[in-house]
Amino acid sequence: MAEPDNPEDYVRFTIDDDLSAYVSRDLLEKQEPGTRKLRFYIGGHGGYWLELAEPWREDGRKE
Repeated sequence: MAEPDNPEDYVRFTIDDDLSAYVSRDLLEKQEPGTRKLRFYIGGHGGYWLELAEPWREDGRKE
């Protein structure tokens, strides 16, 4: 699986044994503490929700 060129700018979320999502820290910093879902869109494929297994914390970590 591909990883971002600058992994320190992203937080990795494991979705399945073979699948991970990398969400930018910039986007996560804009979220309210306790956020459980992030909405995203893939051109030509529609909109989706990334549901976090743990609420997002204000200090930049998963709870």
